[in-house]
Amino acid sequence: MASTGLLTLALAVGVAALAAMAIGFRRAPQAMAVMIVFGFALQPTLVFYLSVAFGPAKDAIVLAGLLSLLLAAAFGLPAERRGYDAWLVGAIVVLLGMYLLNPAGGHGAGWSDAARLTIEAFGLFLVGYLGPHTQRTWRWAVRALVGIALLNVAVGLAQQGIGVQRLVHQFGYQFGDEVRTTAGGAFRSFGTLDDPFNYAALLALALVCATFELRRRSAVPIAALLALGIAISFVRTEIVLMAVIAALALVRVQRLPAAAGLLLAVLIAAVGLLALTPAPALSPTSNASVLGTLNGRTTGWSELLSNPSDLLAGRGVGAVGTGLARSATAGIYQPGRFTTGQTPEGAREGDLRNVDSTYLATLADVGVLGLALMAAILGRMLMLMRPGQPGASGAMWTSMGLWLVAVLDAVTRSSLTAFPYGFIALYLLGLSLARREAELAGRGGVGRRTFGAWPEREARPPERASQ
Repeated sequence: MASTGLLTLALAVGVAALAAMAIGFRRAPQAMAVMIVFGFALQPTLVFYLSVAFGPAKDAIVLAGLLSLLLAAAFGLPAERRGYDAWLVGAIVVLLGMYLLNPAGGHGAGWSDAARLTIEAFGLFLVGYLGPHTQRTWRWAVRALVGIALLNVAVGLAQQGIGVQRLVHQFGYQFGDEVRTTAGGAFRSFGTLDDPFNYAALLALALVCATFELRRRSAVPIAALLALGIAISFVRTEIVLMAVIAALALVRVQRLPAAAGLLLAVLIAAVGLLALTPAPALSPTSNASVLGTLNGRTTGWSELLSNPSDLLAGRGVGAVGTGLARSATAGIYQPGRFTTGQTPEGAREGDLRNVDSTYLATLADVGVLGLALMAAILGRMLMLMRPGQPGASGAMWTSMGLWLVAVLDAVTRSSLTAFPYGFIALYLLGLSLARREAELAGRGGVGRRTFGAWPEREARPPERASQ
């Protein structure tokens, strides 16, 4: 009886909390934005040091947001969001429906994990895109993002000082999971997240917002700190993305030759790194160049594409990649370590648990049609930003910067549905797109310079002819 009473009480508290968060998404979306951006980025550390109960909290928050969105769709969206793009929303709903139905596979554990991550990540995009009070929610989200990013830089620098050995033996982190090194032995900082790649990608999102949203006197030092944080992750993709963000900033101030020169220099440096390295490290499993195969990614990609007939309809959701990896984990993760005697299962022959590309993962999950739909969704987002109409504020530039980070990072990582980076990125992308649409529609006060818009470079008036 006592256990039944406790279970009933816990269920009642859970339902009440879910209802309160759902109301929060309608009445105080700015508070929920802080919970998503700051809370999600801090969640891996809370799980590691305090309790695994923080793990399912993210699912409850996303569920509350989707519940709030469904109720709003049934009883009427906010007036400011009734002009949403039906093509974009419809395409996302169809893609998520394909993941739910999984026409090429079954509905086992792998499907459950892969479908849940995809639905939650793109569901957060819809929550941000269709939610109320866009401008105010955006301001709070940016402040939360910059704040958690600077905290991660501080933690990342501290981790560099602590070193690999102490992080593993004294702090309980797992070498190869949180604690990773480059082929040359350099330690990759990971901050409050659970791997260096999510850490670096999160800082790249913050760098976009610092560059285009903050006032110049605060943007410069914050951007410098974020760049330092990305550098100590030694993640090559994000280092390239720093150059892309810098080039976008140069385009904004109409310095096109400088932007083109910067990108060309990065391209030459990348090609030179691949071509001129005298003795590249070898993979211990294939004896192939670690650098030349992008840390083994191309090997996995060729394996995935080895049977073209599987790619027409896909192999099935969760048959490869993250869904398979999560469903194959047998260990119970406790704060600081796996429970004694319980570890993740070893990969069986033929398993492909790391696809390392959002686009190829989509191709494997739902086939060519799903990949085409994903491309159409991302392309539609870019069209709605109207790159040819910059506007008075930084809304278009921020939206494009976030889009570039999300789209380019997804080439070499299954990152769009990765927690927490993918969840935060898509939520911010939805918010920024809604803000951009408000600017184009001439409402919402987006053009005001009370929050960080850099002034556009003004053309000089023609000189008066001498008398």
